[in-house]
Amino acid sequence: MLQLAAAGHLPDALVLALWDSFVRGDAAAGQLVALLAAHPACAELLAGPLAAALRSAELSQLIRHPVRARCLCRAAGAVPLPPAQRARLCAVLCEVAMHGGGADDERWLPATEDALTAMARALPDVHLAYASLLRAMASQIFAQGAAEVPAWRLTRFLHVLGHAAVKQLAAAEALGAEQQRRQAREEEAAAKAGGGARDKGGKKKKEEDEGIEAATGVDAAVQETRAETAREIGERDLLAEDSLIGMFGGVVRTVCENASCKYADSRVRTAAVLCLCKLMCVSASYCEENLQLLFSIMMSAPERAIRSNTVVALGDMAFRWTNLTEPWMS
Repeated sequence: MLQLAAAGHLPDALVLALWDSFVRGDAAAGQLVALLAAHPACAELLAGPLAAALRSAELSQLIRHPVRARCLCRAAGAVPLPPAQRARLCAVLCEVAMHGGGADDERWLPATEDALTAMARALPDVHLAYASLLRAMASQIFAQGAAEVPAWRLTRFLHVLGHAAVKQLAAAEALGAEQQRRQAREEEAAAKAGGGARDKGGKKKKEEDEGIEAATGVDAAVQETRAETAREIGERDLLAEDSLIGMFGGVVRTVCENASCKYADSRVRTAAVLCLCKLMCVSASYCEENLQLLFSIMMSAPERAIRSNTVVALGDMAFRWTNLTEPWMS
């Protein structure tokens, strides 16, 4: 079926029938819809039904089950919606991330990740959506105190915090990469134009070309600075103490240390360590501050999931922050 969709031979009626079956509660049809939505032709076809579903009574049923909610998020991240529908989509995705029904079901964590990923793909101002979601979740937790809230709620918050940081870092680096590509294209175009002009003109034309190249060099330097600025935003500003994500860095460290033994639930500890690893991958300074803690956790944690997650994360940190991690690897 996926090959037919890629070739453009899948009947529209079949795609719409799968969507109708999904809306009525068929999770298997929803998984197919989520896969088909990755193909542009199917995505355009599903734009209307998705917009209608966001306003329908069946929506509450879709987001009550983690598998169906996950399928909805995946489709929403691939299907183009008009700007008028984005606010409603953001509210639905936030509702999936904060959903409390069947909270002990671990399938809600990947559903939450898919909701955050859909926000990053579908919303141009995703940082505002993440900020709204984190504020709402934090108000639920810190109104009672992090040690007194249900374990699933604290787990979900830590999961969202780490994933939102990584997604915003990816957005900042994508911006920097796009500016670098634009700079390369402009330099190539200027070089071609300059070469052709030098073949036709004399000394005066050559001087003019050199002036253009000098101006282009200034522009290139400006764009390179912008690209570096985008990277600095990701590595430094996302975890600044006065930023929304950075202000919770100390909370994550406290839960991981568990000095008061208040956070004994394995789900909370696993989510906290994974969040710590993601924040360390985002910020060099945060990584340097918490490397000793992370190695201590890796050596002493009784949970196999925590130890394996830590080993994988250290591989990512060794690639990203080589100078910081190298002394710990010897």
